[in-house]
Amino acid sequence: MLNTDKGIYIHIPFCASKCAYCDFVSYAGRDSLIESYFEALFRQIELFPYDWAVNTVYFGGGTPSYVDARLISETLEKTARRFTLARDCEISLEANPNSLSPKKLEIYKKAGINRISIGAQSMDDDILRLIGRAHRRSDTVKAAENVLKAGFDNFNLDLMFSLPKQTAADFEDTLKAAADLGVPHISCYSLTLEENTPIYRLYEDGTYSQDDEIDRQMYRAALEILASYGLRRYEISNFALPGRECRHNTDCWDFCSYAGFGAAACSFIRNTRLETTGDIGEFIRTFTEGAGEWDAASTAYEETAGELAEDYIMLALRKASGLNESDFSARFGEDFRKMYTDIIRETVSEGLAEEVGGFYRLTDRGFDLAGYVTKKFL
Repeated sequence: MLNTDKGIYIHIPFCASKCAYCDFVSYAGRDSLIESYFEALFRQIELFPYDWAVNTVYFGGGTPSYVDARLISETLEKTARRFTLARDCEISLEANPNSLSPKKLEIYKKAGINRISIGAQSMDDDILRLIGRAHRRSDTVKAAENVLKAGFDNFNLDLMFSLPKQTAADFEDTLKAAADLGVPHISCYSLTLEENTPIYRLYEDGTYSQDDEIDRQMYRAALEILASYGLRRYEISNFALPGRECRHNTDCWDFCSYAGFGAAACSFIRNTRLETTGDIGEFIRTFTEGAGEWDAASTAYEETAGELAEDYIMLALRKASGLNESDFSARFGEDFRKMYTDIIRETVSEGLAEEVGGFYRLTDRGFDLAGYVTKKFL
């Protein structure tokens, strides 16, 4: 059965400072544009032309918790007016530990936000300094305590591994310290070196290096340690207690439609992908000077059936449940097994994948080589 859930993504591109590894569209020192940015954002939301019932709303960034909490509250109010939010709509907000005060949490809770995602990244103060994070371990502990006190029983910690000077033992300590906070969801991402970031230059000139074997050792530690706390892997980088999976991300991996609002926000509607300009000034000018279309500052790309199928496979193989073969056939009018007979046979025989109950999914070894497996289908 096709999943028809729809989601909303809202990009807040402002930060207190730029982290050394960050290649996202985010800006520090642009606070003078915050008010006018939100005015433009409200206008873009109002212009959306479809009557959508929405399953999830996600505030990402940047650092949404950096801006005045009343702006987040007002944005959610505008969103609720324009869309029909499901009674159990998951409404998430990304936050940094040092900008998540009890007062802000109170405002978020009253506004209807019911899930907080905290960008902890590490529980090691020396590593946090190296990667340009403004908070420390104690800030993360306090933020988690405040989240629970504010009545949020659904929250996430983002963690990173393969960071500069980080040993396997360091990451194991971070995993245990994070899980000890009672968090029901943890995301673990291996550091991706993005060009034009300060940390990339440090690796390029040989100051630091990455080791694939240590990277995999850290990932396997996450599997083992988080499982001991009851957090199961449901996607290659995400672990949760049963029922605490992030529905916004799950819907994206399930190939649901979503609309993105704000500078650099992306959308996927039917067979079209859209990306809004990442230039804050251009975004503001477009929607404060009488833009008549919600996608006036966006670039659109209509995908072919083949491209859509490849995207579907790439996303489905990230999930622990894998690719639903009947859903693939319903969407694309093709038999997955017949289309990819040789690849399926090869990957299963190599112990990289398995077929179980109508699903084609990666094994533990397959997740270690997920990029290698996925490329076979592209």
